[in-house]
Amino acid sequence: MRKQTENLIYGNLPPQDIDLEKAVLGACMLESETYEDVVQFIKNPEYFYKDEHQAIWQAMSELAASGHQVDLLTITDKLRKIGKLEQVGGAYALTMLSAEVSSSAHAGTHARIITEKYLARESIRISGETLSNSYDETQDVFDTINTALTSLSDLQGGSITKMPRSAAELTKEHRERISGLQKATAVLSGIPTGFPTLDEFTGGWQNQDLIILAARPSVGKTAFVLNLAINAALKEIPVAFFSLEMSSLSLLNRAIASMGNIELYKFVQSRRMNQSDMETYMLASDKFSKLKLFIDEQAAMSVSEVRAKARTLKRKHGIKMIIIDYLQLMRGKGGNRETEISGISRDLKAMAKDLDVPVIALSQLSRALEGRTNKVPQLSDLRESGAIEQDADVVTFLYRPEYHGITNNAMGESTEGLTELHFGKFRNGEIGAKIDFIFQKECQLFKDKEADTGFENPAAGITKQVDFGGSKMFIPGGLQIRNPSEMNDNEPWD
Repeated sequence: MRKQTENLIYGNLPPQDIDLEKAVLGACMLESETYEDVVQFIKNPEYFYKDEHQAIWQAMSELAASGHQVDLLTITDKLRKIGKLEQVGGAYALTMLSAEVSSSAHAGTHARIITEKYLARESIRISGETLSNSYDETQDVFDTINTALTSLSDLQGGSITKMPRSAAELTKEHRERISGLQKATAVLSGIPTGFPTLDEFTGGWQNQDLIILAARPSVGKTAFVLNLAINAALKEIPVAFFSLEMSSLSLLNRAIASMGNIELYKFVQSRRMNQSDMETYMLASDKFSKLKLFIDEQAAMSVSEVRAKARTLKRKHGIKMIIIDYLQLMRGKGGNRETEISGISRDLKAMAKDLDVPVIALSQLSRALEGRTNKVPQLSDLRESGAIEQDADVVTFLYRPEYHGITNNAMGESTEGLTELHFGKFRNGEIGAKIDFIFQKECQLFKDKEADTGFENPAAGITKQVDFGGSKMFIPGGLQIRNPSEMNDNEPWD
């Protein structure tokens, strides 16, 4: 059917080489060891163009799988037993295949060419299906693109044969890797989070991982991942941020507020900004403008749309991390919401592997935890689907005690701003671990509690000249000092 479709669309025969197919099959029947050499390249019967050749290869594969020797006699007997001997031309045709081959020396080279012809035919088939679906207005164009890209990626990946490696080779590579880690001054093997304690614990966000960050509304999920995005971008790591809930302008307010350590409300009520705030704002916005941070604010996107956009961003800008805010706002397929979310989480993991980048997706938590004495989130609180837990490599929860009315801890210390990051699942690390942060909600800035660091104020280290009572003073740009002449009698000092 595939061949008929190809012929109808393109009007000529698909790529093929019948003579090489005969040569490979004949070589396998001539010397039984040849099959073991060429099977590394030819993965299934469809690699052969002719139906008769596919039937012969299928018989060879079944013989080898059952531990029998592959030669002219065993193949003839096998085809007779399954009723396909006459289909391939009888015993005489098999004898002629083996008789026409004088040596199996070039069988590997011939098998590679057969593989290339098969890949070309499959490329034509995928392109034909994409063409047909593109004309069909009932098809989602992003699904069409995603299906085509995935099929081509699978085709390429499936064609790459990795040879077995000896224990000696593996040991040598492993020793080099361990030696490199011992000599390295940094502990990061992935994308830096910008928080020393979190970096030390995770080694950074790892490529191909799906990381879920879940919390109740208004705990600070968006602010936290925005801090993560900026931290990475400040290290010149391109980041894609897909915001399905918040506008890009709102994100920009939060981003510059956190980078400049400026109260967020001043961006809504701009008259509240004093001169020093404006100077810091200009420095922060200038630094933000240079970041390789790409924000998409389209609502209700499907994973196919996100993947298509992310693939373009990777090709053009080399993005190395994707953030999605948030999972439950994505559009999926299925008869009910749980099925939709299951499909979305599965596709997000596939996207992380396909693009070879970490994907951080925010998720809502159910109200179930509100009814418990212990309000710390757990895996069962993930909203709408247990598939999220199954698909994710890392599941983390943000927990703020003061959000639940807990103002002091067991030691009587204030919990103001305290935000705990709990690891509910960590495929390659410690489950149940907790890292403490301080959340400065007024400026949307998270700081590592242990290291007392977030990202650097962009105004820090920049000297400003201030006329202070007739005297010229030079102060660090990050400090909030104003000229007394600019202040009225009722205005407090900054």
